[in-house]
Amino acid sequence: MDPIEEIKSKIDIVDFISEYIKLKQVGKNYQGLCPFHKDTHPSFYVSPERQFWHCFGCNESGDIFTFLEKIEGIEFKEALRILAKRAGVKLQAKDVKQSDSRLKLIRICQISALFYHQVLLKSPLAKKARDYLKKRGLKPETLKIFQIGFAPDKWDSLLKFLKKRGYSLADVEMAGLIIPGKKSGQYYDRFRNRIIFPIFNLYGEVVGFTGRILPDAEDESKAKYINTPQTLIYNKSQVLYGLAQAKQYIRDADKVILVEGNMDMISSFQAGIRNVVCLSGTALTQEQVGLIKRYTSNVLLALDVDPAGFSATNRSVELMLANDLNIKVIQLPKGKDPDECIRQNPLLWEKAVSKPILFMDYYFNQVFKGKKLNSLEEKKQVGEQVLLVVSKIKNSFERDLWIQKLSLKLKVSEDSLRQRLSQISSAEKNKTSSPFEQEDVEQTQENKERSVSIEEEIARRILGLLIKYPKITESVDFLNLDFLPGHDLKDVARLIKKYWKKKGLSLSYFNKAIKKEKRLLDICNLLVLIVEKEYENLTSEERSRELKILVANLKDLYLRSKIDEKNAQLKEAEEKKDKEKIKDLTEELLFLTKKRNENRKWLRELKIKKPAS
Repeated sequence: MDPIEEIKSKIDIVDFISEYIKLKQVGKNYQGLCPFHKDTHPSFYVSPERQFWHCFGCNESGDIFTFLEKIEGIEFKEALRILAKRAGVKLQAKDVKQSDSRLKLIRICQISALFYHQVLLKSPLAKKARDYLKKRGLKPETLKIFQIGFAPDKWDSLLKFLKKRGYSLADVEMAGLIIPGKKSGQYYDRFRNRIIFPIFNLYGEVVGFTGRILPDAEDESKAKYINTPQTLIYNKSQVLYGLAQAKQYIRDADKVILVEGNMDMISSFQAGIRNVVCLSGTALTQEQVGLIKRYTSNVLLALDVDPAGFSATNRSVELMLANDLNIKVIQLPKGKDPDECIRQNPLLWEKAVSKPILFMDYYFNQVFKGKKLNSLEEKKQVGEQVLLVVSKIKNSFERDLWIQKLSLKLKVSEDSLRQRLSQISSAEKNKTSSPFEQEDVEQTQENKERSVSIEEEIARRILGLLIKYPKITESVDFLNLDFLPGHDLKDVARLIKKYWKKKGLSLSYFNKAIKKEKRLLDICNLLVLIVEKEYENLTSEERSRELKILVANLKDLYLRSKIDEKNAQLKEAEEKKDKEKIKDLTEELLFLTKKRNENRKWLRELKIKKPAS
């Protein structure tokens, strides 16, 4: 079997796409919000029968490969490798070149992670690290799940290991694992005398590392944590630590817990609360928010939120509010982080997770804590703080509720608060161009370029009905190719006519006949998905009537365009005083107008005449 077809047969497209967006079954197909444009009403459809997807909002469509390429921003070769690995399909050298740069860097990182892990488990050099991790309560199976390792306190132990396996200095440096020394051609390991936390992409492949210094080696000259720099396969703004291990648990729970440190995430996972990812002490990026939204819209924060400042956490909260995520705060015992809670008593963490409070309630409590608000200046200061956060909330109804609450707290009119909120929002908008708004502008333009004409929309439905429900008509002689817009739909119509006359059209036979013509197969998949969405619940008689109405409408549009065309030619002939041309065009116009009137009369009768119930 062709590897592409074998992969498609082994990976269900609904299951795969469900890892990125929530899908709800609608008849035979599944529906959800499109991840490729700002979709407010579900316009993204997936057909499990045809292993095909299409968005009726931005008109993107394709198979499992095109979905992965588009959502991850990768090329087909990379998508093929990822999906082959998932499906357990072995690719030949001709399918994926072994010299592929991304693949090589991933292999270097994978083998480096195994090196560090084996050093931690077996080397005498890692005794202190083993003792430290044991003291922190990590079990052997947890070390294995996260492939936690140790980088020996040597200059080039990893580099020597990789060179023995044939990897060049240039490749190891591209993977971010070595640093050039002062002398030309001299290199040393980036990670030394550190506990190593491999960073995985969504497919469970190691793409980078975080290194934590051992407690007894800490001093002011050394960073507590160091990370892999940006490489071809690792971009810290597009990764959340632990997501590869936690994604299924996040989807199942329909919420994600956001913690600050690697050990917080790992300890929670080990304690049985596994829908958790790590922010690594930096502000969330738009890409990371996008990753979260693939799995859930509900976020529980186990982070310090400073009401008075603009910390990384606060910037993350602003971004989540702007993206309409539902945020709650996990309240921990003072001075404790999740890891400390779990080590003291896992039930403390479990209890805190089970009783989160709304972020804005938490924020209000923090802002107003210990304040008497006797002076005008104090009221103004607190009001400004809260309004700045409220201005980030995307949902207008929710904004209004917090305005009402703030009005009661400050004893200030709602109108004055709304006026000030409007000023803050305008100032923030002018201060910096919002990346979300820019994205909307670009997407709107993109959608305009992909817009479908009414003629094409009608033609799609006609051809889709004929492919999916061929028994609703006795012949396709009515299918006039001149009426159809575009070469693609004309090609599909020719195939329909060809196979209809050859042995009668059946969906299975038609699919088999055009399987090798990928372009036309994708178009036919789209046409069938459209009619399944629109006409699946109709009776055969109702579908037959709809087909006739569609044909009449398409014919009307065609005749109208021809009449407009002849009128333009007539005007030109009249300006030139070409009597013979005027006579011919007048006769043609009369004929076309008569045909159009007859067609419109038939269309009116079709619409009036309802099928028997």
